[in-house]
Amino acid sequence: MLRSLIITIMVFVPVATVSADSLDVNFSNESVRAIYNLDRGTKDFSFGGLFVNPDQGSSATLLHAGLEVTGDGYSGDNVFEGRLGFRGYLLSTDTVDVSALAIGGQVKLFPQGSKVGFGINAFYAPEIVTGLDGDRFWEWGARLEFRLFETGTLYVGFREVQIRLEGSTRDVTIDDGGFIGLDIKF
Repeated sequence: MLRSLIITIMVFVPVATVSADSLDVNFSNESVRAIYNLDRGTKDFSFGGLFVNPDQGSSATLLHAGLEVTGDGYSGDNVFEGRLGFRGYLLSTDTVDVSALAIGGQVKLFPQGSKVGFGINAFYAPEIVTGLDGDRFWEWGARLEFRLFETGTLYVGFREVQIRLEGSTRDVTIDDGGFIGLDIKF
């Protein structure tokens, strides 16, 4: 469990020193997640890891790599930020392994040019693109952001990550609950 987290950090830290664009880290009492985004104009490459170690039950490590197109929009004084794309996921728990190719995105709204915004995200992979021990993958979240300055955002949010195992009719929750985080742009 701890070994998985250390390996994840060892993979992403060297990348961060080469060409950092943003690092988004959040945690709760049972999970920690880090996402590294390489901004390339209208497209982003993201690499992330989620480590879950609940008080009861099995631990889980979820890694992802993604390609997303990005854009900003304005409506009056309202600022919209969005991204759409693909993410490849690898999930490993004490008992199952799941791979998935998901589609999804994220939308953020900062009303009236405010430094306080709201964001939602969702990624979904149906059975045809979910493999190993899984039949379906689903991740969604929402967060309230406080843009402290142009390069630093503090936020609180909620996330849920679920899978459906092969041959099952019920979803298994990998992580759900609130978190606090910091998104830093370089």
